[in-house]
Amino acid sequence: MQTLCSSRSRDEVYEKAKQSQKTNQWSLRKDGVYTADARAITRTRVKGGCSQGKVGVIIQFIAKKQNMSRRTVQRALIEGGIATRLQVVHEMVQADGATLSSDATSLRGENYEGAFVMINKGTTHKMRMLSLTSTVLHGSETQLVNLKHQISSICTLYRRSPLGQRSQFNFEGGNGDHAADVKKFHRLGKEWKKESSRILLGYEEPGRMEPQKVIDVVREILEKNLAEAGGADAWKQLPDAEKNVRTKSSMDTLALRLGEEVFSLLPPETKREINLFFWAGCSMRKELNCCKVFDEGMQEHYEEHPELEPPVLLANKDNAATIELAEDTGESTPAHRKLMDFVENNKTKRSWNHMEQNIVKGLNCKTTISLTLCLFTMAVMHPYAAAVRGSGLEELNMLDLRPFHQSVKAHMRKLIANSDPLISTAPDSYKFATLDGK
Repeated sequence: MQTLCSSRSRDEVYEKAKQSQKTNQWSLRKDGVYTADARAITRTRVKGGCSQGKVGVIIQFIAKKQNMSRRTVQRALIEGGIATRLQVVHEMVQADGATLSSDATSLRGENYEGAFVMINKGTTHKMRMLSLTSTVLHGSETQLVNLKHQISSICTLYRRSPLGQRSQFNFEGGNGDHAADVKKFHRLGKEWKKESSRILLGYEEPGRMEPQKVIDVVREILEKNLAEAGGADAWKQLPDAEKNVRTKSSMDTLALRLGEEVFSLLPPETKREINLFFWAGCSMRKELNCCKVFDEGMQEHYEEHPELEPPVLLANKDNAATIELAEDTGESTPAHRKLMDFVENNKTKRSWNHMEQNIVKGLNCKTTISLTLCLFTMAVMHPYAAAVRGSGLEELNMLDLRPFHQSVKAHMRKLIANSDPLISTAPDSYKFATLDGK
């Protein structure tokens, strides 16, 4: 009996050890090909800051089994990028509509442009990054050319994938700040959408044409290509890639003409749906514009009243810290002054830099303190920012803010007509002074 129990115990221990060994065994490759998990680990490590050449070494150190070359790491990264782009296009194809948003900035003389797309499907809204590129110029035309290239690139990739099919997605609007080049960019984008929709209608038309008319269309494309190339002999000398480009351009031109004819016959409701394009500006740019107008009005006021002492000049872009210090009620201003003295006394050269000098000037100028007390910011701008950019507003649509913006303008007109609630000491004055009544 004891021998039987001992034998059974040995079998159980052996089975557990076998299962443990099976669980701990993991291979980077299966049938000579790196697994999806292995490639995912690679991308995660590179994203975390590991160099491509060290990924395989780290995996080998952890697993003590296999290594991965730098070239394989690069391939895994490229694979992840392609999968991401395919995901974006697939979501756009499945969506009810999409809205583009783009902006550009410069860093050390280099232009950078970022483009995003808001994908709308039913009640869900997803923000996806479309591109981040470096460009030579920062003009509206350049931004549009770059956007066309990015969209064409991902659509070509999608058509070559197993998911690819003749699908379309509809850009219904754009979002950006109020800069002149951004407004022009969206005007050009609207024209691009109009042209693209007509070309799409034109490409669909041959399927409804009579055979002889289709033959006439093809003949017209061929004759146009030969004429532009300088004859049949010149056309034969062109590279195949150039022939494809010219043929596609001729087909698009003809499709645009056919599409215009088709569009003219559509009912008004369908025309409106095809041409629909919204543009919405940045809400916080509206807040910035109010601040700019306030500053211009303040300057005009002191120019008209030279007897008044103007606020101290802070001739530097780094005056934001001064404004933020002065936005409180003024109770902590002495503490801020004491802090700046402490900063000066603890420096080797016992002197402020230019930004610190601006802070000191602002803290010791009563006019600056009174003007940057920012009653308008506390009464209007901060509540406005919370209403359009606060937490829990991820599903807020810009088109739903029209009534709110009308209430903002009405509140500002009320304060212009009577600013007493801003400085009133009544316990409930905030209910009348602030935009949200809080």
